[in-house]
Amino acid sequence: MSIRYSEDFKKDAKREYHKRLEHIFELIKYVYHNNNRVIGYRAMRIFIKRYGYELSNTTMHKYMNKELNLCAVIMHSKPGYKAGKKKKSLTIS
Repeated sequence: MSIRYSEDFKKDAKREYHKRLEHIFELIKYVYHNNNRVIGYRAMRIFIKRYGYELSNTTMHKYMNKELNLCAVIMHSKPGYKAGKKKKSLTIS
């Protein structure tokens, strides 16, 4: 009977872990979609910290990219201006 008790205890411990994980996933999805999908894992970590969950950058990256398959939309910068070669000017005589 003591073996059965310890198995139930382990299941309860895992149940709390998965419940917490699901809540974190819901928060990540909420913040991600409310910020137009431009939040990366580093900024997301700061947002989630405001809700009371302390996660490392590595863990947040794993949750976003591997578990939830969410990636930040990156806006590429425009190329810089390069001055072209001057053409021969037309001289009228």
